[in-house]
Amino acid sequence: MTQQKPANTGANPAVAELKALRNEFARVREELTELRSELKSRKMPDITDQVAKGVVLAGVFWAVLLWFFRSL
Repeated sequence: MTQQKPANTGANPAVAELKALRNEFARVREELTELRSELKSRKMPDITDQVAKGVVLAGVFWAVLLWFFRSL
């Protein structure tokens, strides 16, 4: 059995605030570690997909432009 320490009613408020800040910092650090691991596990998109989308978009642009000027 563990015996709990009695609550110190005359404790310095600065000490209590420091303990709360330390706990908050530990929580934020743990969350940051999780976010870093999640970011590292993400796969970057393949550049060929992006180039293919750009080529298709440029082709559509030129087709619309050509159609517009031919209709004049």
